[in-house]
Order: sequence, then structure tokens, then C-alpha cells
Amino acid sequence: MHVLIHLLVAVVHLVHCQIAELNRVIYQGISADPVVKILNAQGEAGSTVNKTSVGILYKVNNNEELAKYNSIDLKDQFTLVMPISLLNMESLQRIKGNGKTVGILLITNLNKPDSYSNGAKIPNLNHGLYAKDSNPHIWNPNGNELLGIDLGIPVFEIADLNSTDSVTSQTLHQALEFNHNGDHKQYPLYAMEFQGFMYSIKDTTTCLRRSLCKPIGEKSVWSTFSNKLDKADTKPIIILATKIDANALVHERAFGASSKTGMVLMLAVANALSQLSQKPDTFGKHIMFTFFGAESWSFAGSQRFVEDITSEYKCKETSESPTLACSIRGAACSLPCFQRDDFKNINFNAIETIIEFDTIGFLNTEVSSNPNYFAHVDQVNEANNIIISSFQKTMGIAKGFNGTADLRLNLTSAFTSDINRKLPPSSLMSFLAKRQIPSVLISDYQTSFSNKYYETSLDDGKFWSNAHISALCGLADSTIKTLFTLATGNTPPIELQANCTLVHDLLDCVTRNYSCPIMKSLLPNTTYSPLASSYSNVFKFEGPPNLSAFLINKLMTNYTGFERGSSCVKDSDCKSPSTCVAQICVNSMTRYHDAYGTGLSFNYAKLQWEVQDSSKGTWTESDWDITQIRIFKYESPGVQTIQLIIGIAVTLISIVIIIGWQKVFTRLKQD
Repeated sequence: MHVLIHLLVAVVHLVHCQIAELNRVIYQGISADPVVKILNAQGEAGSTVNKTSVGILYKVNNNEELAKYNSIDLKDQFTLVMPISLLNMESLQRIKGNGKTVGILLITNLNKPDSYSNGAKIPNLNHGLYAKDSNPHIWNPNGNELLGIDLGIPVFEIADLNSTDSVTSQTLHQALEFNHNGDHKQYPLYAMEFQGFMYSIKDTTTCLRRSLCKPIGEKSVWSTFSNKLDKADTKPIIILATKIDANALVHERAFGASSKTGMVLMLAVANALSQLSQKPDTFGKHIMFTFFGAESWSFAGSQRFVEDITSEYKCKETSESPTLACSIRGAACSLPCFQRDDFKNINFNAIETIIEFDTIGFLNTEVSSNPNYFAHVDQVNEANNIIISSFQKTMGIAKGFNGTADLRLNLTSAFTSDINRKLPPSSLMSFLAKRQIPSVLISDYQTSFSNKYYETSLDDGKFWSNAHISALCGLADSTIKTLFTLATGNTPPIELQANCTLVHDLLDCVTRNYSCPIMKSLLPNTTYSPLASSYSNVFKFEGPPNLSAFLINKLMTNYTGFERGSSCVKDSDCKSPSTCVAQICVNSMTRYHDAYGTGLSFNYAKLQWEVQDSSKGTWTESDWDITQIRIFKYESPGVQTIQLIIGIAVTLISIVIIIGWQKVFTRLKQD
């Protein structure tokens, strides 16, 4: 009997090895990223793979070929391969309605269309200031609204076939060409298999109750040169604000290059102020820099920040060690969980001015010789006009960068004498929902987004030039001078100006190469992919922060630092609240702040997330298995039937043989 057992084990092992070898030979993996399921209190969006789906590969290149695919009579199931710009609400309904498509593989266009956006026509409308307006202005007329719906079909995205890795490119090219030559009817044909189960169902309330999803969120960053803040302090506060996240159908490809221009400008402003002989903390007004994460998700970052600084805060429990509810070591408060709670010292009523920067880089267009920026306001009044006028006085010639021509910068009111379109979707709305504050949003557009690829993977920042640096640096220079005047009441010194080389290096880092010298100085032994996603990811109290937030936090700590200590390698080498920046312990009033929907709360007793207000931001991401797609040769249904019959026959014969051998061994043992 022992011999029989060993024989069976050997056979099973051999079969397992053969199966693994067959899988390697038969299946060829493809590197692609999925559209995942997301949910809020009202329902679900995105796509899902509830079971393994298999479809013969069929590629279309334009609308004419897509129309032909939808109309022709094909007997089998298909995976449609097409440029991302062909996917819109109308084409999606036709693809799903043809009854033969089991999945879609999108290819990022190498040659970009004139415009393409998967975002809403008025992003975050229901969570902004104008949700109840009868006729709110449309800021994103190109938006096809796909980000907000349940796609109802597995969708993956791959980089352009001419620019992706050679294995994926060659494999997919050969498979598509083989199928095309066979007119998609001559078997065998290449098929694609989708795998990746999404667990969540229905809505955020349901999936959180079943622990099948997690809040979408990240870390915002706020920073000030003032090393001491006090709730009772009546010293006026000037806030600079920008968003640092982005969104796209495929989260791993939410590059959001255009949304990073405000971040670059504000870092350049902080750097210039840090060079002054007069320390900014001595100005007559506090200057606070706010970089909000998760703004794509119902303004989660700014709304959470405003809610926290305006609500009564009470720390109920502290612990040096991590707890079940708060896994942060050395947290300032364990219940509720906050790594640092200095936000409690910000006096919301002392906020005197807010200046927000939206897209300001003209990244998806050529820069003219007279770049025009626009100032948007909620209300046309004297206080807001003073801010605009202060900027206009500092506008002028922007010196050319690295040999480019000088530019003449202008700032114009986005509103006219008879039309005010009010604010575009912005972090400002979170503040103004609490009280009216003099505030202006500055952008590179007047009536509609200049970002022609808003909330798509096409917003990749590949085509900016030194002329864009000149314009962005010129606006940073104007901002520095305006800020100095607003904060001190004095004329800015001549030496106060933006470092255009820094502007270039920062923009290059966050849009083209995160393994840049700046990042290397902060994390010397780490390498990042050139294009990092700006998707917020799922929220965790303990982090880690996204790359943008990490970079901002370290640079702002360096720029606003008021105490420098011993050398270090990592943050834990420094005494809290100091952190390690470029191998030196630096103390600064620079803090991360949680950014997740204000409609969500963490139940510390149950250790579970819950929906506390379904009318506010409640976005979550479904839990999901590891996703993959792979290609294999697919036989005709008739051949598959024969293969199945042969397989069953072989199995039955094997069983008979094993039973026969078992009887033989039994007799031998008895003899």
C-alpha cells in the first residue's frame, strides 16, 4: 500500500508540473491595468470581473471599424481592443448591446485626439457650492461622464503598443494580426482571458458593513513658516491652496500632469520666501500652504481639513504604542487617530484671504507670447477685486528659460461686467461653504478647462517645453511678490523672485521622472517609475503617503524649518516632531492631514468604517483579487467538444488503470 501511495504522489506531482508547463506554453501574460469597482452611498461605478471571461481578440482603430464590428454577424465571444478615445457613453452602450463582447482592452493613444475626457461635465457638482443652482456653468464640456457609471463589462488599459514593453507589444501585435488575417473566423484564433474578482456590491453602506471595500483617500499636506499657532491667535491668515490628486478610468494611469502645476508653483513660492533675510514668521500675517489630496472624490481633502479645524476637537486617548484602532506609533492622539493634531490650533475665523491655483501650466497646448491667466471668484466684490488688483500689479515680463523668448504675462478677471460664472470646481468651495472669505482661484482658462484630457491617462505631461517653464515661473514670481505685499503691506525686495531652474526640476520630477535628483536627495536608495499615478488610493491612518504628498511634505519641511539638528537616515532617527530631510533632522510646522470623505467615519468600538452622512463624500474602492489578462490560442467550439470528450475518456481510462493496479498490488501483498 505504501508503494501505491508513493506512486500516486509521484503521479500527482508529475501532473502538476506538466500542468504548470502547459500553462506556461499555452498562456502568455499581458501587462495591463484594470478599471476597478468604486462605490458611494448612491451606488457603484467602474467595472468588475465577476468570473473568468474569455473572448477572441478583435481590434478596431476608428469609429468606422467599430461600427462594422457592432454590425457584423460573429458567432463567438470577443475581447474588443481599441484606442481609449473611442470609448464614450454611446459606444459603450452599443458594445454591450451587441451581445458578443465580454471585455474591452483600451490602448492609450500615441497620437492624441484633439480632446478627450472621462470626467463629469461639472465635476463634484453635488458636493460643491452650486449643487442647488438651476443652471450651473459647465466647465468640462468634453466630459463623457464614464467615471461616474457602472461600465458593466471588464475593462483594462495598456500603454500604446509602440511604447510598451517589448514582450507585451510583440505578443499582442502577433495575436491581433493572426486573428485579422483569419478574418476572426478561421480557427484556431487568439483569445484573451480576464481574471480579477471584485468583491463589493450595491453601495458603500453595504460593502463597508460586509468589510468588502475601503475608503478612497490619502494625505493632504499643510505647512506654515509660523512655528507656533494658537486657536486664540487673531493674527490674519493667508492661505495658498492647490489639489495634488487626479483621476482616470484606470487608477494606475491617473497621471494628472496638469493638476500638478499648482503644486510646483506653491513649492517655488515657499522656496523663495525661505531665502529672505526677513523671516516670514515675522510678517504681519500668517502664510499657510495647503496641498489637498483626494479632491477628485467629493473634495475629500479640503472638506475634511475644514471640518477638522472648525469642529470641537477632543483627544480621548493617547498611546505611545500602536493600538487596534490606531496603528500609528507615537500618535499625538489614538482616539480619534491623528499622527499630529496641530490643526486644532488653526483659527478658522482668522483666515483673511485664500488664493487657489488650479491648472496653470498650459501643459496641453502651446504657450503664446502673451499668456493670459484668469481670476475666478464666487462673488464680485471689493475684497476679491483687491486680491486680483494686487496680482495684476506684479504681472509683467517673464524671462525666457534656457534660451526661449521672453513672455508678457497677463491676469484677467474671468468674470465680465454682466456675467460671473462663479468658481470652477475647487477646494475654495469647502471654505466658502462655512463662511464668506475674500478668495480667488487662478487658472489658465476662462470659461472651460484648458486641460483637454481631464481625468484620463492622456494627461501625461509629455509635451511641455521651456516656454511652459517660463510662463509658470513668471506666475510664481508674481505670486511671491503679491503674497509679500498682502502679508506685510510693503513693497517686495528686488531679490525676492522665483527660481526657474527649481520650477523646471520640480515639474520634470512630478510629470516625467519621479526618480529625479530631488527625490533621490530625499530617498537615495529608492527608484520609482517615471510616470507615477496621482490616484488617491485607499485610505489608511498610518499611511504611507502618496509620492506627491511625500515630496511636498519633505520639501516644505525643509523650506519652512525653524530648527535643524543631527544627521539622520530615516525619520525614526529624529526626535518627534522633527523629520529627516536630506540626511538632517528638521523641525517645521509641516503636517500631513487625513483626506477621506466627510460622509464616512471610523467606528473605534467596532473597528469598522461606516457611512455617517450619505449626502457627503462616501467614495470607497472595492476589495479585489489580483487581476491579470493572458492570451492563448482558442479552438472552435467543435474542436473544444472533441477535446472535452477525449479528456473525459482519458480520465476514465486512468481511473480504470489505477483501480486495476490497486487490485494487483493488493493481491501481491496478500501473496
